[in-house]
Amino acid sequence: MNLKINRLLSNVESVRRLSDNNFEYILRKYKADVDENQNTTKRAYQDIKALKFIEYYQLQEASDFKHKVKFLKENMVPPIGSDKINGFVVEITQYNQKLQLLNEQAEQIRYSIRLELSDNLGYSNANKLVSNLRKVTTQKNELLKRVNRLRYESKEHALFNISCYEYVLAVITQIKILDEQKNVKNVKEFIHKSFSEIRLDVANKFMPDEYNHIKSAASRFAFASDLEAKKQFEDIKVNIAVFKIKLKEVESAYLMEKELCQEKIKYIENMFSLGKFYNPTDYLKLGENAPNIYLIKFLETYCKNAYVNKIGYSLGKLKKLVVTEQFIAANKEISWLTNYIEEAISFANFEQERIAKNIRLAIGIRDVMRAFGYETSTMTIDGDRSNGYNLVCVKDEDVVEFVKIYVDKDDNPVVEVIEDTINFNTWISIADALMEQHIFVEEIIEEQ
Repeated sequence: MNLKINRLLSNVESVRRLSDNNFEYILRKYKADVDENQNTTKRAYQDIKALKFIEYYQLQEASDFKHKVKFLKENMVPPIGSDKINGFVVEITQYNQKLQLLNEQAEQIRYSIRLELSDNLGYSNANKLVSNLRKVTTQKNELLKRVNRLRYESKEHALFNISCYEYVLAVITQIKILDEQKNVKNVKEFIHKSFSEIRLDVANKFMPDEYNHIKSAASRFAFASDLEAKKQFEDIKVNIAVFKIKLKEVESAYLMEKELCQEKIKYIENMFSLGKFYNPTDYLKLGENAPNIYLIKFLETYCKNAYVNKIGYSLGKLKKLVVTEQFIAANKEISWLTNYIEEAISFANFEQERIAKNIRLAIGIRDVMRAFGYETSTMTIDGDRSNGYNLVCVKDEDVVEFVKIYVDKDDNPVVEVIEDTINFNTWISIADALMEQHIFVEEIIEEQ
């Protein structure tokens, strides 16, 4: 029962570390994005509010833009209030306090195990601890979703204000051109400059058809007569401005999706260093003070490469999907791989405890046999500690061979002895001594 409780607590620790690392990593990124968006929104908000172009309103050419500019100035989005962000900080502090309390409860359960108090009570408390951890983890994930919504909201505010600001600047520039130059040449130069600011690689990537349409219109405008240029100027100016705004929105959404996938890949790679895994011998001697081994190294060395190949294949596939910008498929692969690695962590925790118990079982039998005066020789079965141990015990001409000593997948100890090697004059005493150590010989087999 103690092994089950320890395994449960170990899984709780792995899940908690996994949740904390994921939460802290993504939260830092989201907060940085919100801060950046806030600064952008504030700058654009302040800049457009400070613009002075009343002096242009008396111009005949500016009359069409007067109400548009006034509307934009009145509808600029102010930065998101600091109370929203401060509220998240308070919630984070509360969740961390809850997690600290759960850690203290886990230590109390471990302490009870060491004092050999009620196993059933320890297991019940461990189960309650798991339930509470899941509840806090769910609450933290919901908080993360709300922070992410704030992140998108702040991004939308920033894009809206920048778009408004750029539009008003374009209006002012146009008015200045019409007021100061009063000639078609400068109007055409304005359109040429506005069109040339469009990034060709981005336009061809996201909006090629719309770009070609704008390009054709700009080319025709360049060779239009003075009369036609005056008639077409407003329409083509607006079309180019709208195209730029849409292109920026599409590119921003793409970059955000790509960045999020790349962040998730980094998080998945960080998962390989989660959990507490050790060399079994070091773990037996030092417990959790032993040097750590990464998850993948532990699976390769002590678990016959379980999970390793599929994890490597899936991670390679995931990176290719992101490079080729197949984000929907990439997110599906991310979801599967994250769950698979969590399963691998749980499996590795179980195997670590089972291998340690294999060693303890073999040492227990060895010590009993040495107490009866036997010289002992221990070997792993097929060179793999997870398979258990073979123990040969020799005293004069008396030979006792334990051919299998291990703990199976159901947490049951298995001890097998070859019949022809046993001197039954002493075996009864040996069996009694083993039983005193809670070691029971499961099977005595005939030597082939």
